Amino acid sequence: MNDLRSIGEGALRYLEEKNVARDRALQTSRTLIRHCAHAIRAVHRGERPLAQEQLAEAKRLAALLRDELRPYPDLYYAGYTQDALKEYAEANLVDALVAGEPYPDPVCCATTNWPRPSGCWRRWTTSTTCW
Repeated sequence: MNDLRSIGEGALRYLEEKNVARDRALQTSRTLIRHCAHAIRAVHRGERPLAQEQLAEAKRLAALLRDELRPYPDLYYAGYTQDALKEYAEANLVDALVAGEPYPDPVCCATTNWPRPSGCWRRWTTSTTCW
């Protein structure tokens, strides 16, 4: 019976740790999306230094998500995490497009399994302009 109790306690500990990781990931995802939105707005206003600052913080948050969720792949592949990483990819793509620079490498933009951006990226793959 002690083995069953220790198994139950171990499972409870794991689930509590996972819940904390989920809560942190939700907050980090929201913050990442906010920085990406600010970066895109700055790009459209011609404020590239501000956009670069926002993208640098977004890059840090994307790496944080990847690292903190490594033990929990189901949380990493959850919609809120993938949506935040798509926003990060799109912010980098918009910045490069407007600056006339080469598009960023997908691996540099997000993580090893790059989520497909939903907005302009689809149009970029079928035409030469986003608009």
